[in-house]
Amino acid sequence: MNLMGMSKMIFLILAIISSGMIAVIFKFSEEKQPNRLAITTFNYINACIISFFMLSNKKILDLGWFNSFKIEAQEVFLLNESIYSNEASAAWAVIIGSITGIIYFLSFWLYQYNVKKNGAALSSTFMKLGVLVPTILSIFIFKEIPTKLQILGLLLAIAGMVIINLSMEKDIIKSIKIDLFLLFIMGGLGDFNSKLYQNYGQNEHKELFVFYIFITALIVSSITLFIKNRKVKSTDIIAGLLVGIPNQFTAYFLVRSLNYVKASIAFPIFSSGTILFVNIINIIYFKEKLSKNQYISIGIIAISLIFLNI
Repeated sequence: MNLMGMSKMIFLILAIISSGMIAVIFKFSEEKQPNRLAITTFNYINACIISFFMLSNKKILDLGWFNSFKIEAQEVFLLNESIYSNEASAAWAVIIGSITGIIYFLSFWLYQYNVKKNGAALSSTFMKLGVLVPTILSIFIFKEIPTKLQILGLLLAIAGMVIINLSMEKDIIKSIKIDLFLLFIMGGLGDFNSKLYQNYGQNEHKELFVFYIFITALIVSSITLFIKNRKVKSTDIIAGLLVGIPNQFTAYFLVRSLNYVKASIAFPIFSSGTILFVNIINIIYFKEKLSKNQYISIGIIAISLIFLNI
């Protein structure tokens, strides 16, 4: 990759590093038998605070925005190449950001539910394979057609994601259930919404989009935590606040990267790159011994990233 290509990838690389740091912080917190719902809630609190201070305009809601949105909505969606005006883009950020926030929390809840019911390996696999949702939708809706080598890279990335989570003798097809399918869909829709905002909204309001992701997720998560009435420890609060930093920047850098990299390529690179980054940290810092399948997977993912960037 030349210097120009590298500069276009910088936001995607930062998104991968930020996403990987979330997993690293969670790994540290596991030693304290955490309340995961509490960690998630406090993570959203910190992400909201950071998102608010990153807003260029501190106005977070204006009903006038939605009047412009109503007028422009039909034309923008029909043409598919138009973008909203400044005020309508702000309304679009509020709408799509709020929907994404709900999806973020539902993905978390579905993941926890599936881990208990179907095991961590299957759950992780289906959540990672959710990358297919934004990839396929971007190809068909926005005509972001990858090259033949990039398609090969995408297939290799998918193979690597499956191998790293499942033993070779397991039959995925027999294990597919409705709850795993929902996890697959939700995991992908959250990412695709970033593409929806980037495609129709103006860059000026991308911080507002990210803010509404986390404020909505915080509201839903707080209500759930209150209803379940689980004990919250100081370590849960600290871990949550720490996770909130890379979580916010993951969302921010990912939506920024879509201005420079096709979504059909960006999402597979983001997902497989995060897996590669986390496993490198596990080997170097945590001194984890990987299985044969994991080494094979890391090799496949590394090769896939080369093809995806050609």
